[in-house]
Amino acid sequence: MAGLGLPRGAIRLDDTLGAAFLGHVVTIALYGITTMQAFVYFKRNVKDSLRLKLSVSVLWILDTLHAGLITGAMYWYCVTSFTNLFAVQRPIWPIPTMIIVSNASNSIVRGIFGYRLWKLSHHNWILPTVITGFSIFILVDATYFAGKLYSIPLYSDISHFSWSLYLGLSVEAACDLIVAITQCMLLRRFETGIRRTDSVIRVLITYSINTGLLTSLCAIGALVSYAAAPHKFIYFAFYFTLSKRT
Repeated sequence: MAGLGLPRGAIRLDDTLGAAFLGHVVTIALYGITTMQAFVYFKRNVKDSLRLKLSVSVLWILDTLHAGLITGAMYWYCVTSFTNLFAVQRPIWPIPTMIIVSNASNSIVRGIFGYRLWKLSHHNWILPTVITGFSIFILVDATYFAGKLYSIPLYSDISHFSWSLYLGLSVEAACDLIVAITQCMLLRRFETGIRRTDSVIRVLITYSINTGLLTSLCAIGALVSYAAAPHKFIYFAFYFTLSKRT
């Protein structure tokens, strides 16, 4: 099958472009939320350190680039190649570029979480070291996968190096799950029994679950959907949203 493409009758737009389009819609909606968060942050936290402001700026720029690459790819598939069904099978450069940008953004976010865990654990280096190791592995694996994606003529050829997809998404899901669970456990140590203080801690725990557990579920969703339907773009819908940590 690899190298030949799918028969014309096997190309279903609902399963390919339809799934990718829904992922694009969710991604742009989340991008709007992160843009608003960045705006509110710079308006309300003018006294924060330059390093923190720079980190927020870089993450927003990467998020903007990520959304732009997905939009450009969807425009090419849905508009430029409107009458060419076989174009749906061909990877174009914005997709692998988006993978690199997404993982660069995720690596920065995990670095921030690792620093937060280091402070919450009273400067224990074990957890940040584990997270850093996982993040480096995920970034290297994603770069390898993107590099291979640049060179193949058809999405069906991913089957030749699908091990990279499975391995990278599995490690990513595990890493984000570790971050979420660890942050929740460490934050619970700060509960005092005082209602106002504990209320703030519960908000932070909820935020940790949203940023860690939900992205872990997206990684698992992308992994499972590719394993179940490798010739459909259902996994695109999950993967597009992986870097959107609101």
